[in-house]
Amino acid sequence: MSQAKQNDAIAKAVENAEVDIPHAMVHHEADHMMNHFAQDLQAQGLTPELYYQFTGQTEEAMHAQMEKDAETRVKTNLVLEAIAEAEGIVPTEADIEEEVKTLADKYSMEVDAVRAALGDMNELKSDLKIRKAIDLLVESAKEVAPKEVKEEDAE
Repeated sequence: MSQAKQNDAIAKAVENAEVDIPHAMVHHEADHMMNHFAQDLQAQGLTPELYYQFTGQTEEAMHAQMEKDAETRVKTNLVLEAIAEAEGIVPTEADIEEEVKTLADKYSMEVDAVRAALGDMNELKSDLKIRKAIDLLVESAKEVAPKEVKEEDAE
């Protein structure tokens, strides 16, 4: 499945969903995004303070900007969780085992080391559940062909 088709199906589902999102959830996600941004900067040898100095932006302005994206992320996650819940999507032991093996291959680790690193597998199970919800969403998305323009309409 193409990434564009997947993104489009998710966007349509989120667009059509009515979700009340507590601001605290958005604020928390924005904080998470800010921390990730700071880590990315540090990996490049910069500090957030230096970034703000170079760009003339403040931490508060950056946080406010990130809250817009955070709201979309939170709504998307809530919609995908609701789809998974409504459809009774639960990753099987085979799904979990396959993902553990994939991660072991990807990171050149032993399967047992991956299991130990993942701990109780709750995060992995959650990720797999969301992926299965996305797959279901994409499979059930209707492809809409562009309307043909009749000659009399074009005039």
